[in-house]
Amino acid sequence: MSMKTLTVAVTVAAAVIVPAQAAQGALVCAGVNAPTLGSVTPNSYLNNLFNSYGNSTTTGWTGADSTYSVTLPNNAGRLWLFSDTFLGPTNADGSRPTTAPFIRNSFVREYGFAITNTYYDGPYASTSGVVPHPTPGHWYWVGQGTISGTEMHLPLHEWRIQDTNGDGDTNDPFDFAWVSNKLARFAVSNLSHATSVTSLPSGSGVQWGSWVQQHGGYTYIYGTEDQGLAKYAKVARVSGTSLTNTWRYWNGLDWVLGESSAIRLPLGTTTYGVSNEFSVHRIGTQNLWVLITHDTTVASENGGNLSDDIVAYFSCSPTGPFVAKTFLYDTPETEPSPGLWSYNSHSHPEFITAGSPGRLTISYNVNSGTLADLYSDVTSYRPRFITVDLNGVS
Repeated sequence: MSMKTLTVAVTVAAAVIVPAQAAQGALVCAGVNAPTLGSVTPNSYLNNLFNSYGNSTTTGWTGADSTYSVTLPNNAGRLWLFSDTFLGPTNADGSRPTTAPFIRNSFVREYGFAITNTYYDGPYASTSGVVPHPTPGHWYWVGQGTISGTEMHLPLHEWRIQDTNGDGDTNDPFDFAWVSNKLARFAVSNLSHATSVTSLPSGSGVQWGSWVQQHGGYTYIYGTEDQGLAKYAKVARVSGTSLTNTWRYWNGLDWVLGESSAIRLPLGTTTYGVSNEFSVHRIGTQNLWVLITHDTTVASENGGNLSDDIVAYFSCSPTGPFVAKTFLYDTPETEPSPGLWSYNSHSHPEFITAGSPGRLTISYNVNSGTLADLYSDVTSYRPRFITVDLNGVS
């Protein structure tokens, strides 16, 4: 329910063709041009899937944020990973009972074009999430999970309550502070309880696990260095698929030991502009990588500090530089009415097909700074899904 990003600078609307943005066919690297934006449309399948389940369940997911996804092995479906989560029921008029449980993280399993169940550890009436609170006043929000053999490895971000603005109370939307990174390991055969929760590198203030991507015998772990109004992307990697393997960090020239060696990845004409959650993965066959994020270099045109723009950057390497900044979408929920927030967009690359290599499925989160909104209208705290078609990807 709390926002996981402070950025500067309901149903998704009908199909949108957006105006020109990055230079047409901008050069990314030798012989590789950036794609251009074709169209953006609502992803009816995913929007309807979550709305239908959330409106009908009595004890499962009815709204959440983060919205990561992992394809389960052995054709076992897809697991959706969420942070702050409301559980059912919902009311017939589209509102949420004030007695509805609120937990800090959850999983939702999709199988056979339906959502089959919500995972959380413990009884419905008393659970605090699929990974329970580590100590009173602390909790875990999820990062991007990844499959390693018969396990799912899930980066976690531990947070605590903090009077951020010094007004003497801790009930404001941003009254929390990051503590450390952890790794939860789950047997794919039992996703309701972690087999272990251990420490991940946390010494440099980077929230590792903003994105995790396997490629070419390595697993890349992206993180956000959150300096408030400026947010920087960094990257580490491990050999193989296990996040328990030795981490090495990109220092601009090579992969080296030592978390403090990680550089801020070049992003457009600067090094800042990502959100606390973003995505990086390869598209097409030309060694082209795309980074999707909310644009934290700009503010919302509705007068708020929270950006409502989703943008893409492109690179020929998982380490950047990421160039050819391309505007993708202006989230409509953030207009003055109803005045909601959007944040933490990222791609879901498992939906990409060989026949449409430039078609991306992107989610973003929606929230409100007014607690009453989250109870009066369940859609004010549900993710939205869009399909973005990029031209020039082969």
